[in-house]
Amino acid sequence: MNDEAKSTALNPGNLHSFFDACRFYDYWMFMGWADVVRGYSRMKLGVLWVPASQAIFISVLGVLYAMILNYSAESYIPYLSGGIITWNLIRSVIMESGRCYISNGRLLLNSAISPYVLVLRMVWRNHLIFALTLSVHLAILLIFQIRWSWEILLFPIGVAYIFLNSIWVGLTLAHFATRYRDLLQLVSNIMQPMFFITPILWGHDKLAAKAVVFSEWNPFYNFIELVRAPLLMTAPEPFSYMYISVITLVGLTFAVWLIRHSGRSVVFWL
Repeated sequence: MNDEAKSTALNPGNLHSFFDACRFYDYWMFMGWADVVRGYSRMKLGVLWVPASQAIFISVLGVLYAMILNYSAESYIPYLSGGIITWNLIRSVIMESGRCYISNGRLLLNSAISPYVLVLRMVWRNHLIFALTLSVHLAILLIFQIRWSWEILLFPIGVAYIFLNSIWVGLTLAHFATRYRDLLQLVSNIMQPMFFITPILWGHDKLAAKAVVFSEWNPFYNFIELVRAPLLMTAPEPFSYMYISVITLVGLTFAVWLIRHSGRSVVFWL
């Protein structure tokens, strides 16, 4: 970094620092991939364990729950696959966001790196893992001979929504969890039941009319549907796009406010 970039990096309490972090994409994209590779170093399959483990999990769970819920495997396993790999992306971003600054405390205290680079690195790493696990779903589509249709073109839009929301969620949780460490445990306790009350293992059609709060007004369900529906060659409901658009706008607006007013405080809480 040049002197001007270092000065900006040391002053995280402004939007210029965040945009500078975005411009260092070659660093956080490379380091994100290095994190994935490092996690599977000295293994014969290497990063192929990412899709392999997902394939085993989806296969076993898909066959079991198809029988329990009385679904056909041809319809249930692709549904489960799309939901699981998208949920894992969302969950990983949320769970890792809280420790993003804490686990890199020494780096933040002893270098001029912007903390926002660490958030972008974390978000990118989890999207790379998502891309690897996506190969499992593509294989399932081929196995069950699901015909491709134009709705698959909506898939990048759903991923873009999750990426944008991952940024503001990452910035927000990284900031507040550094100051209030109990937030880490609170988020963990919330995410565990959310997996079961969100239509991932079971279908939306299993709900009674009075229980729509678990699907239609569940933000996790709507995020998942923006990705899962195109992967199943169907279009998401317009309500999901409107609902998630509002969440995205409010979240990014709050993240901008947070950067402007509280960004400088992070290093004092490490």
